Amino acid sequence: MSAPSKGDMGVKPHWMNTTSTVLPAAGQSQFDPPSVPPQVALVPFANPPDAVVRELLTSARRLAIVGASSKPDRPSYGIARKMQAAGYEIVPVNPNEREVLGEKAFATLDEVEGPIDIVVVFRRSEHTPAIAEQTARLGARALWLQTGIVNDEAARIASGRIVVMDECIGVAHSRLRIAPKTSDTNG
Repeated sequence: MSAPSKGDMGVKPHWMNTTSTVLPAAGQSQFDPPSVPPQVALVPFANPPDAVVRELLTSARRLAIVGASSKPDRPSYGIARKMQAAGYEIVPVNPNEREVLGEKAFATLDEVEGPIDIVVVFRRSEHTPAIAEQTARLGARALWLQTGIVNDEAARIASGRIVVMDECIGVAHSRLRIAPKTSDTNG
């Protein structure tokens, strides 16, 4: 197999890169076939810039809330309620719930019908690679891991989508001053 040409490189913005990057050996261009094994340098994950997050939150309409709870004292309930009040359609995903905030709950993402813009995750990090795989099958635009949730494998699986880790979607919504959706902006 020959090395890709410059036009075939498919360059992505830094925030869409996976967690490791192959560096060419000293004196080689990134477009030359490697003559020695490449070195792997870890590149720390970085959330997308505010402009990307703002566009995502502004254009999104439907959020799957994985780990949604009907218990008002749970963070997933409070954030789902905040996002619903801001005009988003909430799709609760939790095998232990039948309904959350008046919306039918689904046991898994694979059972959700219709398009989802953002998959918001309130599950421990060890569960997120499987959720990232379901997110990819669903065709969601973004995988959003809430505050305290980080998993590089999930980010790698979801590459090609917008990935946000260790950040609360409700806080980002407020911080970026995203206007509430109205019936004429709600798809």
